[in-house]
Amino acid sequence: MIAFLKEVLGLRVEVVRYIRRTAGLHIVGTDLQVRVSEHLGDERVAAILKRLLKNPQKARQTVLSTA
Repeated sequence: MIAFLKEVLGLRVEVVRYIRRTAGLHIVGTDLQVRVSEHLGDERVAAILKRLLKNPQKARQTVLSTA
């Protein structure tokens, strides 16, 4: 299992896995929830978080392409 970043852009990161096939980034207070399908691999989730650090707009495109 991959260790995910604990904080991104000053927001505490929480990875939430659920049944739906779509993925999304949600800011709730000071938390960044990375909501992903339970079938999405840890490597793909880590790639989304790394891309978010480099360019927030590209992270959005990455999340949308996982659907």
